[in-house]
This record gives sequence, structure tokens and C-alpha cells, in this order.
Amino acid sequence: MQTEHSCQGQCNHHWTASITKCYNCQTVTTPLWRRDDSGNTICNACGLYYKLHHVQRPVSMKRTVIKRRKRFSRAPQQIMFNQTYKDAQPDNKHLQRHEQENETHDNPELVSAIESLLKLSTQIDNPTMLSSLTTVLSTILLNPVQFKQGLEARREKLQRELNQITDLISKTSEILKSIESIISLVKKDDSNNTEKSSILASLVMLGIVDHTFLMLF
Repeated sequence: MQTEHSCQGQCNHHWTASITKCYNCQTVTTPLWRRDDSGNTICNACGLYYKLHHVQRPVSMKRTVIKRRKRFSRAPQQIMFNQTYKDAQPDNKHLQRHEQENETHDNPELVSAIESLLKLSTQIDNPTMLSSLTTVLSTILLNPVQFKQGLEARREKLQRELNQITDLISKTSEILKSIESIISLVKKDDSNNTEKSSILASLVMLGIVDHTFLMLF
């Protein structure tokens, strides 16, 4: 028959909490409690050993210190990988410069022009001209496309100037021929009307006299 204990706290009986122990190795320290096939409480180490080998873990393998696995954050590894990948990627400016240099080397005419400029630079004593030539060489090597466009624009301008000069020379040549004809006619002693008319016509062409003066003859 069970009797009720009614000492009301004046006796030496105290309630004590039960301590969980491993049924196999009797340890009280484990990161995770498990149960075996019989329902007994076992520690994490004994549970894993039993799960792998299907036998109870020997007591001799019991450890007083639990070694935890080191967990590393993936963030530093990801940063390191990104940095390595970034370093492995070629720089766009460097790649563009490399392609432009290849384009320069593949053009023999451009290479010949560069060599001529280099030979010329060794013969120049003027620092200003030498600095300008250095700038041109840098543009050829680093940006041949821009240099080509500049040359084409310069060529078109020079061609227009050449056409204007050629036209001016042609007109001047015609004027010189007319003057030579007038001089030849003036030197002749025969001063008939035909010759005078020819002289006056030439003068009119040159703008020296007008048509009113021609009608007087």
C-alpha cells in the first residue's frame, strides 16, 4: 500500500533530476542522443557505430573529450574563388590593345610607314617636332583605326587643295599664253586692222579693256 509522504519540506528527502546516460558506454556527454533497436538511449557515437557496423561500440573506444568537426564559412572561399577568377580574366583594354597591335603587325604597308617614321625621328634635333612625331607613333601603335581615319580625312583635304591649285595653274597658263600672243603681235611692224583686232580681243579676254573701246576700232 502506498502512503503519502507529508513531511512538508522538513525531512531530508529531496527530488533529484534524472541524468541521461548512454546505455552502452555510460557517457553523459553527447551532442545528440539516439536509441538502439531495443529502445535504449545511447549516445551519438555509439548510435553511429551501431548504424555502420551493426554491433555495439566497444567501451574502449569511449572518449572523454568530444571532437567537433570544424565548419568553415563558404564566404571566404567564394571571395577567394571570385578573386582568382577575376585575376584569370584578361583585361578588356589589354585585350583590345593586343588586337590592335596584331592588326598593325599584319599590315606590311603600315609597318613600313612606322619604320620610316622611326628612321626620321633619329634625324630630328628639334624637341618640338620630335615630341609631335612621338605622339603620332603612339597613335599608330595604340589606336591604328583612329590613325587611319585621320589619314583619310587629311588625304581628302589635301586632294581638294590640289584640285584648286591645279585649276589655278591651268587658268594662269591660259593667261600667260594670251600675254605671249600680245607681246608677239606688238613686236611686229605690220599694224593692220586684223592684228589690232586680235590684240584688242586678247586684251578684252584679259579684262584690260572693255567692249566699248573695242567698238571704236
